[in-house]
Amino acid sequence: MSPGLGPVRPGTGGPEAGRRLNAGLVLGLVLGIVLLAGFPGRLPAAPPAAVELDVWGMGAEGKLLRQLTREFERQHPEVTVRVQAIPWGAGHEKLMTAVVGRMTPDVCQMGTTWMAEFVAMDALEPLDPFLASSALREEDFFPGTLTTNRVDGVWYGLPFYVDTRLLFYRSDLVAAAGFPTFPRTWDEFAVLCDRLQAGRPGVFPCDINLSDPLQFMMFLWQRDGDILGGNGPGIAWPPAAVAETLAWLDQARARDWTPFGPEGPTDFFEAFASGTIPMTLSGPWTVWEVEEKLPALRGNIATSRLPRARNGCSFLGGSNLTMFRTCRNKEWAWRLISFLESREAQVRWFQVARSLPARRDAWTHPDLAGNPLLPAFREQLEEARSPPCVPEWEQMGEAIFRTVDEVLRQALPAASGPAVLEWRLARVLEKQARFQPHLQRYGMLAGVGAAVGLWLLWFLRPPPEDLRPRPGRTRRRVVWAFLLPALVLLTVFKFIPILGSLLASLTDWDIYGLTHPDRVQFVGLDNFRALGQDPTFWAALRNTLVFTAVGVPLNIGLALLLALSLHRCLGGLQTVFRTFLFLPVVTTLVVAAVVWGWVFHHDFGPLNVGLRALGLPPFDWLGDTRLALLSVILVAVWKGFGYNMVIFFVARQAIDEHLYETAELDGAGRWQQFRHITWPLLNRAVTFAAVVTGIGFLQVFGEPFLMTGGGPLDSTVTLVLYLYNHGFRYFRVGYASAAAMSLFLCSLVLLLIRNRLRRAMRE
Repeated sequence: MSPGLGPVRPGTGGPEAGRRLNAGLVLGLVLGIVLLAGFPGRLPAAPPAAVELDVWGMGAEGKLLRQLTREFERQHPEVTVRVQAIPWGAGHEKLMTAVVGRMTPDVCQMGTTWMAEFVAMDALEPLDPFLASSALREEDFFPGTLTTNRVDGVWYGLPFYVDTRLLFYRSDLVAAAGFPTFPRTWDEFAVLCDRLQAGRPGVFPCDINLSDPLQFMMFLWQRDGDILGGNGPGIAWPPAAVAETLAWLDQARARDWTPFGPEGPTDFFEAFASGTIPMTLSGPWTVWEVEEKLPALRGNIATSRLPRARNGCSFLGGSNLTMFRTCRNKEWAWRLISFLESREAQVRWFQVARSLPARRDAWTHPDLAGNPLLPAFREQLEEARSPPCVPEWEQMGEAIFRTVDEVLRQALPAASGPAVLEWRLARVLEKQARFQPHLQRYGMLAGVGAAVGLWLLWFLRPPPEDLRPRPGRTRRRVVWAFLLPALVLLTVFKFIPILGSLLASLTDWDIYGLTHPDRVQFVGLDNFRALGQDPTFWAALRNTLVFTAVGVPLNIGLALLLALSLHRCLGGLQTVFRTFLFLPVVTTLVVAAVVWGWVFHHDFGPLNVGLRALGLPPFDWLGDTRLALLSVILVAVWKGFGYNMVIFFVARQAIDEHLYETAELDGAGRWQQFRHITWPLLNRAVTFAAVVTGIGFLQVFGEPFLMTGGGPLDSTVTLVLYLYNHGFRYFRVGYASAAAMSLFLCSLVLLLIRNRLRRAMRE
């Protein structure tokens, strides 16, 4: 027996033997690894570190992009490419949010007009170092594609695919009008339009979107005009070219060369097949649409580059490939971009997505060269331009649209258009040329915050000594325990945002300051002065007040009438009708807007169908400046009256029926009972409902946004829609905050009126 260790079990050598065994196992494992390392053929080598690339593609193309990235993954097994499809409609906002939150992808398919905004935010990686060692050259691409990718001489992207605008036409009808080849000038085009219309009422020779800012730019370029690129002191220069462009667009409307407003057929392809619209100004997607939907017309459909004024320039669009600064694997991201820019990938992308290649040499492939509708696109792309590559292009496009729309609706003479457009563009591009030291900037903001804090301390000051309640210490603690959660929530989600909005309204916070707060400057009341000088703001304020002044009485009156009617129904019918009338409240606004848009449709909406059946003329409910706001108000009333109806119904049930029985015995009629019993006892409920409904109508957004977009001619734009456009479309956060404060003041006035009414009722 070993001393101090106890007996040794049979078959073991004690602790020393265990240690020798462990050492032997470790030694054997090491020798095995060494021996195996000497025979690499017997053990596969460890795979290299995996590389992951996140790619965002836009629209349906984002889903198709995966077919190209699979080939890249086959060539580089160590790389995994994750493609996420982003809807075009939400792409801009999603990218902005990703940049601010520093959650951007590695590679992104980006719209050409978005490039300058993200360059201004310092979000895109310059590609010059990669291009220096690349086989890609400028001459590989169409010249118009380069302006949106090169900003201030630095490359931030490469063109992925392109599109442009040209004319599709019925070659048989054009030939029958005396033009065996398509007109080469706009004067010849005018003759062709007149001949196509001759003796054929209801014919619109060409489908042109007259209000499109991009097409305005196209016609302006053809007249040697430009925006931010003219050889003159103005923004839109020269004024004569602008006036000539506006006059030509107005002429096209006046002579019915193209449908405008509710006029014209609703189905373009049916009209194109019948010859009602024998021409259209459109893009490459129409090639595939006419081939699929009008196979019987094959051979009678042709394309032509645009007729010429002083030149034959067209608009160039498409999308670019960019790399974000936050990219984790920039070398591999560049390899992916280079792969997608290769001739083979460009041809494959055309075959997959039917998007036109940005590379010139890809057009020699039989799939492109063999399609008779595509050579005209190849010619037009050599003479096509992109709009100005500036972050404010979205606002500039809106200014162009508003000016053209006013001319087409005869609210503005074409001769006055250049001056109005120049003024609007100047407002968009004006900057505060001031340098503001950090100490001064933060000192001003701190002063404003201190002033607001002092006002809050005064507002929340305790009451006089003789009016203070005197609860015990324990009760005071219980009160604060119950109040504290609500106060915290109100502070975080109400008071702090209101204070933040107030502070932002005193700054020039815009797209340049989203990622660089040091660029934000304190401007005092300049945003409020700018609001006062903007006619659109006053139109939005007027529409909002009209919306509230008309909508609230309609809502309250309809809800009260139905509530009192329901009260007189039998018990079973009450439930049925109450549920049916409450359904609009719980109906999704998007669905309601779509349904009401169909109801108001000029051609086949039930309202106009009924008017035609009665022998009355139809109305353009949503396109007429006199009817659009009323139509939107009716939708909002329909959507919200059910909520107030339930409140009034419950309040009516709470009234003692003995009062009505007594009044009836005294000979009181229905009107007298309502006037002396129902109305006084429902007064509090009506006041509450009117104030809540009024605040809701002051904040109306969904109905005009979904149904009219604020048009026509700003007749339905509201304050919330106005601040949404400036805050979330143009990213003028400071200016939008000033608009929000004006809305806050309107709501505050309504609350003060409500408090005054409450005091009057108590007295």
